[in-house]
Amino acid sequence: MTRHLGAPAWLLDWRGWPIFQSRDARRGKADRQSYMPGAMRKCRTAIAGYLAFVAALLLAVIASNQAVANSSVIIGLLATSLPALVAWLYVESIAWEGLEQARRIVRGMVSAVALTLSVAGFLLTLWNFSRLTVFLIVVETGVWYLVISGVFYLNQERD
Repeated sequence: MTRHLGAPAWLLDWRGWPIFQSRDARRGKADRQSYMPGAMRKCRTAIAGYLAFVAALLLAVIASNQAVANSSVIIGLLATSLPALVAWLYVESIAWEGLEQARRIVRGMVSAVALTLSVAGFLLTLWNFSRLTVFLIVVETGVWYLVISGVFYLNQERD
């Protein structure tokens, strides 16, 4: 900690004040805010990467216009998901001081629209080439959901 001229040490260490601590820190649990900036950066990077993937898929379907069946539907789904993906990236990038519940609601709605439209366009693109692949993706998604939920449940049971 750096010392400022004339300021007492207890005033400079404002992070120790209860008003600036998270609820979990006041209760003696680990502070969740200590890892949040890194997690938020990774979340924004993942959303930006997914946005680039959807844009590249959209351009590929546009380039192979008549070679892909239902290309107009796929282009429509992917094109309408792009603004929602950009909005999701924006929601994750701005500071929502004191509006955590509003942020969760907005983030949930925007991410649901973005993911629903883009995943539907992606699966419809795959459906034109291999129906088995789409079936396996759906089954694998269900299996991973069950595995992750089981691990989460076992972790909660231990606490």
